[in-house]
Amino acid sequence: ILGAAAFLVQGSLPPLKASQDPGGSSNPVPNASFEDAKDGQPVGWERRNWQARAEFGLDEAARAGKASARISSKEGADASWSAVVPIKPFARYRLSGWIKTKDLDPGTGRGALVTIQGMDVMTKPLRGTQDWARAAVEFDSGANDAVSVNCLFGGWGKATGTAWYDDIGLELLAARPMKPRA
Repeated sequence: ILGAAAFLVQGSLPPLKASQDPGGSSNPVPNASFEDAKDGQPVGWERRNWQARAEFGLDEAARAGKASARISSKEGADASWSAVVPIKPFARYRLSGWIKTKDLDPGTGRGALVTIQGMDVMTKPLRGTQDWARAAVEFDSGANDAVSVNCLFGGWGKATGTAWYDDIGLELLAARPMKPRA
């Protein structure tokens, strides 16, 4: 099965043209730097435990600003911070984020990464102990008008250790003009 990620799909859709009006250059990811919080949780994000138990939190270990989102597990977990983000259909995007890890053992999972839920779009996973590293991947949106962005810990299996996420971005690279037909 071919996915929508740039490194998997080449030429499967007609060529994209750079949009004259890309819908603004602002990042559509809510609270992308995790600075806004309510009741100890970043506004616009929700916790998801896919397998086992993870500890979630906000942390002062920020790449920039004053906060980052954290996921950790001692016994192993597959978990994420997730946000629903509106996008343009039939467009090309770059998903990116900054990830820091400490003693992250992927176990049966992949590690720490940023993904689009249900679209085979994922950044290269980080493992071990690493300072802030930028992770990015390009993808075609297909007919989707919204996606679930995941700051994923584990990934299709359980991992142990700690990962921090900051400055999550979704950048519109190109879009085809929509021409509705009657």
